[in-house]
Amino acid sequence: TPDGKMFFGQTEFIYIKEANATFEARIDSGAAVSSISAVNITEFERSGKKWYRFHMQANDGDLEIEAPFVRYSDIRQSSKTEMTRRPVVSLNLKIGDFSTASEFTLADRTHMQFPLLIGRTMLQDVAVVDVARSNIQNRADPDGLVILNRDEYNKLKEQGINPNATFDERQKNAAGQIAYPSNDYGANLGTD
Repeated sequence: TPDGKMFFGQTEFIYIKEANATFEARIDSGAAVSSISAVNITEFERSGKKWYRFHMQANDGDLEIEAPFVRYSDIRQSSKTEMTRRPVVSLNLKIGDFSTASEFTLADRTHMQFPLLIGRTMLQDVAVVDVARSNIQNRADPDGLVILNRDEYNKLKEQGINPNATFDERQKNAAGQIAYPSNDYGANLGTD
């Protein structure tokens, strides 16, 4: 925009450093705080500070993520009258060429279409949302692991397409593989 803001569509690809993955995220200016799907949430201490470890289950995968605690947030969903207290963590994200740290509430979003929701606190002074468009910004990590929204992922799987085929193939040849005995030709010591 003329004042230097980015344009975001109703969905954008967001790279989260702590997960080392790119997520197709829902951009929601109606939500105050961003949210990331989290199950098996565990609090622990690192260097005298509170951290959280959680798992994200999406696209037939399970990612373990660790992030520093920021605060608690009381959330009221539009469909419920009572408040829910959720931990808020700080995650490093990249969208297009823009990088920042932002706050995310931890919530079980496994039943939702998108495992990642971007709210107003991240959008403020950064972007203008054009809900008529999707994925305006380029993917920050075009060759990395991608977590798509549930419907898109299921549609690709039904067509026999693995959206992460290139990434999976690269991971097979990555250094540091676990060594295991081979019955064919002695010990296989991996690629490292």
